[in-house]
Amino acid sequence: MAQPATHAIEIEMPAEGERRLSFAVGACSFTLARGEQEAWVEGTYTDPTGSIPPHVDVSGGEARISQRAAFDRVPRLREAPAFDLRLGTSAPYSLTIEGGAMDVRCDLGGLPLTRFEARLGAGQLRFAFDAPNTEPMDLLKVSAGAADLELRGLANANAAELAIDGGAAAFHLDFGGALGRDATARVNTGVAGVDITVPASTPAKVVAKTTLGAVEASSGFTRQDSEYLTPAAVAGETPVLTIEATVTLGQLELRTS
Repeated sequence: MAQPATHAIEIEMPAEGERRLSFAVGACSFTLARGEQEAWVEGTYTDPTGSIPPHVDVSGGEARISQRAAFDRVPRLREAPAFDLRLGTSAPYSLTIEGGAMDVRCDLGGLPLTRFEARLGAGQLRFAFDAPNTEPMDLLKVSAGAADLELRGLANANAAELAIDGGAAAFHLDFGGALGRDATARVNTGVAGVDITVPASTPAKVVAKTTLGAVEASSGFTRQDSEYLTPAAVAGETPVLTIEATVTLGQLELRTS
């Protein structure tokens, strides 16, 4: 019978070239945060079943971390495997996370990310940018299935374009932080409740589109036709955050902080 196991994971930062870090995992607990170490990735993977070890593949500037189950004896997961990792900051790189039913806790603030993509299934998904991204990001893209998704500090991501998509879900989107340049965020959901929070001091314009849903905006927004503007946007301040929110069936709530 397989025994529980804890595996150490460490990947050195590639010296040069375009760097890409990706994860492809199944049901698990997944924690990422900024680290102080010189390594690109450092931390542990705990496998309570002893049957789903991690697999690390490094080739040039690309690193991929996944799970490799012994399919002749796939266990019943009473306790999910757990990643607890810290990411380095000494050079810029892109980050991709693909997964199924997951419990995600990622604080990506202060990382030198040039691109971030997450393609996830069900679960509780929490992503935060509690400090500014140190590199200009060309794209931040998150898609989720039947999930409870929270994205916090999105202005700190320093992304020119943001794309957030989902099906049957609850989305909590906070655009707090320092907006360093013009940005466009596109939010597209099906059967979902979406709440969007923007600081009143951030020049932001929300273009709301609903099919069988409703829009509820706090008094901090000024409505102009189908657009909702923060006080800073009404005053003509820059840079400007444009949010295009499309909700097919559900409630869209707009708030200022």
